[in-house]
Amino acid sequence: LNKKYTFIDGKISKKYNEYTLILLNYLISKNFQKYLNKINEHEYGNPIYITYDNKKHSFSSLNSIIELDTISKNLNINKLHNVLEIGAGSGRTCSALIKINNDMKYTICDIPPSLFIAQYNLQKIFPGKKFFKFRSFNNYSNIKDEFEKSDIKFLTPDQIKYLPKKIFDLSISI
Repeated sequence: LNKKYTFIDGKISKKYNEYTLILLNYLISKNFQKYLNKINEHEYGNPIYITYDNKKHSFSSLNSIIELDTISKNLNINKLHNVLEIGAGSGRTCSALIKINNDMKYTICDIPPSLFIAQYNLQKIFPGKKFFKFRSFNNYSNIKDEFEKSDIKFLTPDQIKYLPKKIFDLSISI
């Protein structure tokens, strides 16, 4: 191939920025300032972002704010202790929720390679957190101590059956 390829061309980049700005303006107009102040796009991965009020916001992080608001209209996020997310993708919802409630424990259940992308991303975003990295197991008692002491945990769907019943305050799938 003799063509030079770029990640995103100028026309698409302009549209992406336009959509991000439209979403940001919507959130500002609907008084989502409490989330806009706490959610800041992490520079890891070199995301495309716009700056508002000294915070970096990508289209993805702005969508997380809508998700946070939906959850908070139904539950008190600050009272959630243990959350399970099925199909977490890159880990953006986990990142947003933990930025609102730093004491929250979070379990991500996904398939490779998404599980590994989320694990890698979240380790970069939260270097001070304790992680239960994905590994094979077939008995909860073998991992119980490390699992319960970890802040963010990573599992595949076949491993959920080994967890104790009723350990999560909230299960989500976005």
